[in-house]
Amino acid sequence: MGVNSSGDEETTTTLETHQETLNTDNITFVDALNDEISTVLENTSDLQYDYVLGDVSDYGVSGNGHAHFDLVHEDSTIHCVIFSHRLRSFDITIDDGTHIAVKGELSYYAANGSVSLIVEDFVEVGEGNYQQTYQENKRILEEDGLLSEKTKQSLPEFPRRIGLVTSADSDAREDAVTSIHGRHPDVDIVIHHTTVQGDDAMLSMMRAISDLDDNAHIDVIVLTRGGGSEKDLRVFNETPLCRVIHNTTTPFVVGVGHENDRTLADEVADKRVMTPTHAGEIVPKKEDLESKLGDITDQLDRAYKRTVQTQLESRVDDLDTAYEQQVDSNLATFSTDLDRAFESLTSERLTALETELEHALESFEQQKAHEKEKVRELTGRLNSAYQRTVRTHLEGTEERLDNAYKQHVTSELATSSADLDHAFEAVTAERLTTLETDLDHALESFEQQKVHEEEKEAVAQEYSESQRRQQITIAVLVILVLLLLGIILLLNL
Repeated sequence: MGVNSSGDEETTTTLETHQETLNTDNITFVDALNDEISTVLENTSDLQYDYVLGDVSDYGVSGNGHAHFDLVHEDSTIHCVIFSHRLRSFDITIDDGTHIAVKGELSYYAANGSVSLIVEDFVEVGEGNYQQTYQENKRILEEDGLLSEKTKQSLPEFPRRIGLVTSADSDAREDAVTSIHGRHPDVDIVIHHTTVQGDDAMLSMMRAISDLDDNAHIDVIVLTRGGGSEKDLRVFNETPLCRVIHNTTTPFVVGVGHENDRTLADEVADKRVMTPTHAGEIVPKKEDLESKLGDITDQLDRAYKRTVQTQLESRVDDLDTAYEQQVDSNLATFSTDLDRAFESLTSERLTALETELEHALESFEQQKAHEKEKVRELTGRLNSAYQRTVRTHLEGTEERLDNAYKQHVTSELATSSADLDHAFEAVTAERLTTLETDLDHALESFEQQKVHEEEKEAVAQEYSESQRRQQITIAVLVILVLLLLGIILLLNL
């Protein structure tokens, strides 16, 4: 209590000071004003109505289970709250755009100077004015073909420059730019400032869209803004704005409000993103592109190598085939030419050889006759010479054999006689008693010697005969050699 009293005294002192400064007693602080407003609202019976009519906008349930929405009529709005215990008793749900009658009590929250309607009950009385307008606009756009999927353009796969239509100082601009550059920092962004709510918003956005659509360097246009009440987003359901979006030649993207917010601009656009943060979805991730590029490069390298290898093998096969065909053709031509040349040359040579052979045969016959005559003459001379030579040689050989035999026999006999004399003398002196036996042996030995001499004589005769045959053989060889020499001389002539 002491603290509060001290605070009240300080406030009073300060207020009095300001009264003196401002030269008036009719001043107050905000908290005092809010307290007075709260008291007035609670005590004013004129503000107690059975129902308040309006359209539901921005309906949602908070974390503590209380429902909040705006009750809208024309350009006026009042905030409504349904406490959780009351909300659980309702059998029907509340949808945005529904025209309802709300029963409840006004509540003034002095801390921030806001008035809310604490809902005790509500009655659904049909579609709201805004909902009816929305449905009518949708019907018109649908009849004109602006909602057909066939009219939508495909977004470029790799946009290089994006035109961004939004409030330049809004969180939506920052979220959209961050989202786009987060995926691909090299994409250029052209920001065209526009108001996104209020009386001038539609014309401002239409001019911004037209300006960017006229820029040939813009690949895609993005219209975006952050969340807001249903009333704030109504401009995005206006047919003029939707027609401008539809008529752009540049692919168009809309990202308005929160995930649950839907507008006709979303449906007319070529693509809808849920929030400004999702604007980055229209560009590919740079790392994905680099990875894909690497894969494509590898595939191209492999395909190039396969193609080159295939082409080389095909060319080699073609060259081998062409070479074989050319070689076969050339060989066939050469073979034909050689056959013809050989036949021609052979014919010419055979004719020439036949002529030469005929001349040679005539010459040979003549030479043969002449040689025969010479051979007969030479043979006669050779026979005479041979007979003389053989006869002379045989006479000399026989005489030499006789003399040799006689000398040999004389020598042998002399030797034998001396040996006998010595033996006789020795035997006579030493063995007189065995003389008869030795004589017998001597006679026997003499007989054997005689036989031996006869055998030697036979050998000598055989040797003489062998010498004679040898002489004849030599003579024959001499004659043959002479004949060969004669033939050679005749051939050389």
